[in-house]
Amino acid sequence: MNGIKQNVKRLLFTFVMLTTLIYFSACSEDNSPTVQNPITNNSDIKILVLKDGGTEDTVYSVLSKEGFDVTVGDFFYNFDGKFISGYNLIIFLNGVDYNHDISDSAQSRIRNYVRDGGILLTTEWMTFSIEYSNHFQLLKDILPVTYDGDNSNGTETYRKLVDNPITEGLPSSFSVSDTNWSYSYTTLYTNSLSANLTVLFSGDYSGAALAMGELNQGKTIHWNMAGEYEDNTIWTPEVKKILINIARYSGM
Repeated sequence: MNGIKQNVKRLLFTFVMLTTLIYFSACSEDNSPTVQNPITNNSDIKILVLKDGGTEDTVYSVLSKEGFDVTVGDFFYNFDGKFISGYNLIIFLNGVDYNHDISDSAQSRIRNYVRDGGILLTTEWMTFSIEYSNHFQLLKDILPVTYDGDNSNGTETYRKLVDNPITEGLPSSFSVSDTNWSYSYTTLYTNSLSANLTVLFSGDYSGAALAMGELNQGKTIHWNMAGEYEDNTIWTPEVKKILINIARYSGM
């Protein structure tokens, strides 16, 4: 009889120990961030381009020639923010047909997309529209920059401020000489929900020409230029290189 009792105790002890180990193992896995290996093939990097009515054609051409998996979606102002979790990068163009907002629900979905590890690239005239038309108020809170009161066009000189994958292979300074190169004046947005705000390139006239921040697992990047606004010829080798670098960065 005593032997039976001892066996039952051993079985109960073993059961409790196994249950405890399984519990703590599960907790450890749930609390550990998912570490993804960098994507080495451009064809495995999925990019969604939201149209502004002009700039998307060249963006698609530049990126598809590099082998990226590029989808040109609807006009940005028709975007509902659904079915975006599978994309590494969303390029939110806003230069040509710019004076429109998107729904709060779409903006919330984009914010969640970034928090969950996605990368959002925005362009002008987004900060301009935030300031003057009260648009994009939910996206405003996660952008790395804010509008500083003016906008202009003409030759602009970029100056590299940091070395990172987005600035890799680009000269320390270069100019975009098209007289219609359009941009706002922006500075880092100190009230942004994004952390580690960094200016990658400064512009002699545009301020924070290319800047980024981190929101949870994802990143926000703002490029202070208005695409092909007023039929700008913006696509110098350096401008193309920035776009390609951002796309590659989204797979890292």
